[in-house]
Amino acid sequence: MLRPVGWFLIAGLLGGGCSGNNSATPDGGTKGDGKAMIADLGLALDGPGACGPSTYPCAPYGTRNDEVASNETFLAFADPGGFCKTHPDEKMDATTVRQMGFHSWYQWDSKCPTKKAKLAWFMVSAGWCGPCWKEIQAASDQYRAGAIDDRVSIVEIVFEDDQHKPATAEWTKNLWIPKFNIPFPVLIDPAFKMGKYFNKEAVPFNMLVDLSTMKIYYQQTGGDFKTIGEKIQAFLNK
Repeated sequence: MLRPVGWFLIAGLLGGGCSGNNSATPDGGTKGDGKAMIADLGLALDGPGACGPSTYPCAPYGTRNDEVASNETFLAFADPGGFCKTHPDEKMDATTVRQMGFHSWYQWDSKCPTKKAKLAWFMVSAGWCGPCWKEIQAASDQYRAGAIDDRVSIVEIVFEDDQHKPATAEWTKNLWIPKFNIPFPVLIDPAFKMGKYFNKEAVPFNMLVDLSTMKIYYQQTGGDFKTIGEKIQAFLNK
């Protein structure tokens, strides 16, 4: 949860959603020879497992508020010990591409029982989206400053690069993460799995998920930090 002053300072930086000239996002994330980008980067597995009490809620899944989000899995960069650290102490590890998914946050207690995370804030972006840049930069700055409640986990999901092409691990590692010095986990979505929740022309997209149930608490297209802050505060005060 950002301090109230922080929310209002950055709220004015964010406009509405972006619009792009691509109407569809093709599958991607591979080299021209069809080999996965992760082949030469290494892979630390954090697999989804089956559904159940200790892994992930079982179906039915949905895309509306109060419905359980399906367990999407992505390639990702993150601090491997980030689940147990306070936000200012997280350090991005961009040397190893990992496999992470929504289950990674649902299983938070098993990774770090002493840190009780309650809410995940998934920010979905595209490299060509100006308002996305402002949102990520503002969130990264506030995160490193310790201005976000440790009960809230921020997760960035990027689906296209700055040329409207599917995001790759190499582009994310070498350009996207350094551009904003992103300290929190970055998931890579070249197949646009998050497209079930929103139209890509409306990025940035923000989704708050209750980590105790993986139910969607709030969704928003376009940049509006003030409203997001109010929703986060309302959730934590329940």
